[in-house]
Formats: sequence, C-alpha cells, structure tokens
Amino acid sequence: MPSEDGQADWIPLDMAAETAQPDSFGRVFHFGDPIEERSLSQVRVSDAEHVASIARAICDGVLKVRDRHDGSIRRSRPGDVAVLTSARTNWETYTREFDQLNLPYAAEIGGAEVLSTQEFRDLLNCLTAIDDPSDQPATVGALKSVYFGCSDVDLFHWAKVGGKFSCAAEFPSDSQGEAVCSAMEVLNRYNTLRDSLQPPALIERFIRERQGRELMFLEDDPTPGLRRLDLAVELSRRFTEEGATSLRECLTRFAQFKESNDSIREQPSLEFDEGKIRFMTMHASKGLEFPVVILADLCGSSRHSNPPLLIDWEKEVQDGDRIAIRLGGNQSDGYFQTENYPDLAKHNAAADELEKTRLHYVACTRARDYLFVSRSRKENDTGSIAAKINGFLGTGQTLWSAVPEEWETRDFKPDSTRKPSEVGGPILDEDAWTEEHRRLLNHAAARSWLTPSNLKKDDPGGLLPEFDDKSDEIPVWDSENLTGRGRAATDIGSAVHAAIQRMIETPNLDIDSIARDEAEKHRVADNVDEIARLTLASLRSRLLQNAASLNPEDVWIETPVAVPINTVDGSTKTIEGRVDLIYGKPDGTLGIADFKTDRTFNRSITEMAEPYKPQLGAYAYAVQKATGVDVSEASILFSRLAADNPGNGEYRLPDVQEAIELALKLASNQ
Repeated sequence: MPSEDGQADWIPLDMAAETAQPDSFGRVFHFGDPIEERSLSQVRVSDAEHVASIARAICDGVLKVRDRHDGSIRRSRPGDVAVLTSARTNWETYTREFDQLNLPYAAEIGGAEVLSTQEFRDLLNCLTAIDDPSDQPATVGALKSVYFGCSDVDLFHWAKVGGKFSCAAEFPSDSQGEAVCSAMEVLNRYNTLRDSLQPPALIERFIRERQGRELMFLEDDPTPGLRRLDLAVELSRRFTEEGATSLRECLTRFAQFKESNDSIREQPSLEFDEGKIRFMTMHASKGLEFPVVILADLCGSSRHSNPPLLIDWEKEVQDGDRIAIRLGGNQSDGYFQTENYPDLAKHNAAADELEKTRLHYVACTRARDYLFVSRSRKENDTGSIAAKINGFLGTGQTLWSAVPEEWETRDFKPDSTRKPSEVGGPILDEDAWTEEHRRLLNHAAARSWLTPSNLKKDDPGGLLPEFDDKSDEIPVWDSENLTGRGRAATDIGSAVHAAIQRMIETPNLDIDSIARDEAEKHRVADNVDEIARLTLASLRSRLLQNAASLNPEDVWIETPVAVPINTVDGSTKTIEGRVDLIYGKPDGTLGIADFKTDRTFNRSITEMAEPYKPQLGAYAYAVQKATGVDVSEASILFSRLAADNPGNGEYRLPDVQEAIELALKLASNQ
C-alpha cells in the first residue's frame, strides 16, 4: 500500500506484542487454494464451503476470544464472528452453505434489493390497495398476502358472486362473512382513514392491527421480517419529514427508491440478531470491530470499463487536460477519444485499485482477535485480491498460518433455550387444545401499551363520546406534524390544540391567520371563528399567561412520554402519550397541564374534570418517571368554559399523588 500525498505512511500489519501472543490472540489464518479450470461461480461455492466449515468450528468454541463487555477470556461462539465481503451480490451462495450446517446468521440486505423482499412487497401491495382502490393487481396481491391470507379459491368465489377487486366498489349482498369480504372491509376502512392520519401512523397502525410482526414468527427466523417492517415505518417517517404529505406521495417515494437504487440499509435487531454470525459488506463494517473476522469472496478480478467521460479531480479547474472524452465503440478504428484519455484512464484505474486496497485494509483491521483471509481463486487468476494475498505467503511473515485440518471434523449444535422437560407432547384432548389456542390468541392480540386518554373514569351521563377533545394515542410520533394529532381526534379539538401550540412557541403570530390555517388543515374551515375564539380564551388564561412569563427553557409543549408499568397479571405495559404543557416551578418541581375543548352541558368545572383525573394522574406519573423530578401541580384547561366565562376554565387537581395512584390502579388492570 504505497504512501500518498495527504495520507499517513502505510506500514505492514504486525502483531501487537503487548496484547497478543502467537499461540493465542492476534493470529491470521488463510484458507482456500487455486481451483483448476472452473468457473468463478464454482470457485465461490468452494469458498463458501470453506467459510461455513470455519464458522462451524468457531461456533463450537475452537478459539479463545476476549469478551467484548468485560475483557474476560472465553470460548468463541456465533456472535463473535463477522463475515465481510466487498458486496452483497453473492451472499446467497454463502448463506446456502450456512443453512445446510444449521449455523445462525444475520444477513442485512441493502440498496433497492430490500424493497423487493416478500415482506416489503406484501406491505406495499396492501398500502397501494388502500390508497388506490382502482389498482386491481395490488388489491389481489394484498388479499393473497400474509395480512389477509385469501386463497385462489376465495378469490374465485368472490368474482363469481360479482365482487370487484376494489375496496371502494359495492360489495355483493351475499358475500358477508367470506374471507375476501372481510379483507375488503379492512382495506376500505383504511382507505377512509388515509387522509386523516400521517402515513407513518397509518402504516404502523395497519401493521399492529393485522399483527404483521407476529406473522413474522411463522418463519424459521423472524429477524429479517421484523427489521423490514420497522424499516418501512422509518422510511415513511423520513419521507414525511422531507415533505411527503400523503400516503400516495410516500408510495411514490418507495418506487423512486427502488428505481434509483438509493442507499437503504437495514438496521440490525439488537434483540434477535444478538448471538448470530453477521454478514456485512466491508463498507458497512467501518467503525466496528469483532473478535473474529472472515474475509470471503475475494476471487473476483477487477474490470476497468472505458466510460465516455473521465475527470481528474486532483487537478486544478483551469487545467485543460482535466477532462478526457471517449466516444464510439471499442475497435481501434471505431471510436474517438481525446489525446489525454489513455493516460487519464490508466490514472483512474490505479486510483480505483488504491481505493480497493484501502477498503480491504479497513476490513482486515475490523478483527480484534483473529482474522481469516480467503485465497480461493481460479488457477490462472492474477488480478483478484485473493491472488494478491496469496503472494504474501512464503515471505517470512510469522503472522500467517493455515486453518487446521482437524477443524473440518468439528460439529456445532445450536443451544436450545428450552429444556427437554419443558417440551410438551401432543395434546390429545381437543377441548384442552382449543382452550390453549384461544388463550394464546388472546395473549397475542392484547396490546402491550395503553394511553392516558383510555383511563377516563366512568361517565354516567354518557357525555364523553360527544367531547371535542383529541386523543393522545400516537403510534408514530412526529414533532413536526401539525395535523392528524391523534387517531380518535375530532377536527375542531385537534385544530385548537395545534393553534395553541403554535401561539405558545411563537407568541407574535396573528391568531386569526393561525386559526384559519389550522381550520383548513383539519378540514373545518367553516369553524375558523370558533377555533380562534377557543384559542384566544386559552391563551388569556392564568395558566398560559404564567407559562408565557417563564424562561422558554423551562416550558415544554406537546411532549411525548412513555414509561413501563406492571399489571396484575405479571406482564409489563407501557403508558404512552403526550403532555400538552410541562413547566418548571420555582421550587424545582414540575407542573403539567392538559387542554380540553369539551362542551359544558351546564355542568360545573368539577364535574367536567372528574372523568379526567386518572388521565392527568397517568401524565404526572409518566413525567416523574421519565425526568426523575416530582410533579407537584397538575391542571386541566377547558377552552370552551374559558371562552364562555372569562377567568374560569382552569381546574387544578387537589391531590396529584392521589390521581397517580388511581391511574396506576386502573392501568394495571387493563
């Protein structure tokens, strides 16, 4: 690796004497030999067999490694190994050998390829059918996906009774209860919801409701599917942040990603990928390290094309020979090229080789304890990395040694998390099986989270459903979102909340224009005067006037919170919501407030506040747990009451701790 201008001098890799000894750490192994008269694909198969055999021995504990957490010495296991290649193109050849040996591994798909996986195709078909009911191929794909599981027979019967493959079309009268009809009803419901929910929220809700993540566990390894569902939500959130305002725009962005092959990288699942061999590209491994690294698939030779335009980026702009052009074919008399083209092409090819060398140097240095390097190649190969590495052998390097032959006989049996005594036999009692099946379905269907707005106390008058207030259920939080602030929100309530937030954050805005803007966003333009009236009354309240006088650093608006609680059945759930207002108090404690747009119905403020005490108690508990600071004050601001009776509208809980205990009692039983 020659030294270059602007680069530190390169020195040969050598053993780190203070941390390694020849018989333990710091060893480099080589494997593979030249293969006579075979295709490159056959060479890769042979290389994959070697890699899988080595990995099996390492998984079986043939090496001693330093634990990444405490530095202790222990036997090697699957999670210590990373297999690095220059590209993902040939991973299937290697993973096939790993599958045959039953080795646990995680292979991340990158680029546009991830959008072509079955998990993405199923989800995108469903979203397309929801957004565009006229797209019949997408609708059929959605119906046959794991989310609905309709068979060809189901589709045939649906068409036979006159059913259309569009969730917006009228359903046949005699199709109720059929699989396709039930699926179409779900698609139609989401078609109605798509304009009132942000795309990330709609996608997350669809995945949750159709138990998309649970379905991934039908596969031998659920990890790839779980990663890709999370990636779909994450990408839609990114598209929304970049300006996409509808599901259709997000679907267009997905298609553009697939066509342009933009960089997409699956994130590893810490929960499910822990303890598995990692397949990674050398580029993706930058900044990481592993006890054991295997460099594989080094047998491909470099091919330098002749592009029509070459640019020497190292020269100054004014240099005339900085750009070279070549037009036409490859025959000596069939193309035109500028005089400097051959020299610049040779220069660029050398630069590419140096960059490739640097990349492989980085890959080698990802190994902390052991490095395995492949020498598998075609016999007449002289240009591949494997061939160049082969030239280092026999040069007196003490660092190198061949992989021991006895490793071929090693075997590896993955540890089971279940003891033999825990594995039950067949259930002969059909009733017992049915009951166990029902119990498992109920357990899987129970959501692991709840929101403070679900903790309202009983309302004997039956008035709660008529309230205008928005819900704080937020399956996907987006702090930049000014619309769709809750899955059950009424439009007026959401518009008022959004207007209040904007006026608190930027007090000098014109309240009429803000009210008009929010009314249009929430599709209640006819109620702009009402929204402005409620917003102005809220801002004039003592509560918000005091908040406005505080240091901005001591005031938090629309703050998301999520904390775990234990339930009576021994499980753990998460209280998840957002607090309209949090503010610091002079004594170092915190105060919180929630804004309501309920109608009064001739009730006292105490009667209006009573159903909301558990909700406010849940907020107080969540804020205390998340911040470690006591909440000493909790209030509800009723905007309509403040507008109808200036000076009224604010209710302060007499006992915050009592409300917290009530909220925890209700939450633990849900």
